[in-house]
Amino acid sequence: MKKLVLISICLLLTACASQSPQDRMNNFDAAEAAKTRISLGLTYLKNGNFSQAKRNLDKALEFAPQMADVHFSLAYYYQRVEEFEQAEKSYRQAMQFDRNNPDILNSYGAFLCQLGRYDQAQGYFMQAVNSQSYNRVAETYENLALCSRSQGQTADAIEYLERALNHQPGRSQSLMLLAETLLDAQQWQAAKDALARYERQGRVTPRSLYMAYQAESGLQNLQGARGYAKMLMQLYPQHPLTAQAQQGAVTSAPQPEVRSETAARLAEKTDTAALQSQDQEVQDEAQWHEVQPGENLYRISLKYNIRMDKLIEWNNLADAQDIKMGQTLRVSQP
Repeated sequence: MKKLVLISICLLLTACASQSPQDRMNNFDAAEAAKTRISLGLTYLKNGNFSQAKRNLDKALEFAPQMADVHFSLAYYYQRVEEFEQAEKSYRQAMQFDRNNPDILNSYGAFLCQLGRYDQAQGYFMQAVNSQSYNRVAETYENLALCSRSQGQTADAIEYLERALNHQPGRSQSLMLLAETLLDAQQWQAAKDALARYERQGRVTPRSLYMAYQAESGLQNLQGARGYAKMLMQLYPQHPLTAQAQQGAVTSAPQPEVRSETAARLAEKTDTAALQSQDQEVQDEAQWHEVQPGENLYRISLKYNIRMDKLIEWNNLADAQDIKMGQTLRVSQP
């Protein structure tokens, strides 16, 4: 049996050794070689080695001059090095070989938007989202929104971001862009709602907290704004946005109207009594809280304006993740 195996291996080696260069050339797969060169070229491009990127993409073009992906990759290369005329030429050649490729249409739309050709960009974006086999519709709508914002088309941007979220409701980047655009449009409540959707995913960043602070300030909810400013200070004390929120929380306080000294003192006493009464009501109602679906400790701490470490301490929690739906939490000091 061992002898047969050895004979077989010898025959195989003989066949390989006797294969002529012409035979090896006949087995060469130009399309696969081009794809390999594209992959290498894009990797070099990602790592900032532009000369090696171009060398490999040129080789890919040599192997498969009619492959759409080759021209698509070259278009991206030229776009990165800001050779825009060559980039457009490569994009058009890619579409010539694969006219209905939604990825190419989407990227060409982004390229046109970069050049400020908004109307043309919108047309190519819409061609991409209307492709039946396309699975990146949310991403293209997001590109449309970014393009719209760059042209000052705020209403269009909001509409496109809402469409993106219809296709991918949990897309955090679209939620943040939507909140940011709504803040620009001074649609404070809608921005607050978008941020609440973002926060329900358990994502908290200095930017999201600062935007929530802006929304509360726009709604004239100074207590809520100060709560977010305080949360920024607790979680990100060194972040630049924290300093902005702290400064804004002081300067955005309403200025007292000019009144007589007697009236001012009377009003101050009345306001203080009302606030104390309101605080007492909140404490009475907020002694316990039942965790609702989608809530996290961060959201609960904001609701009652209590530091998360205090909630952890009062409820003997291991950490901020140690809560579950239906659990009852103490939200006032024992």
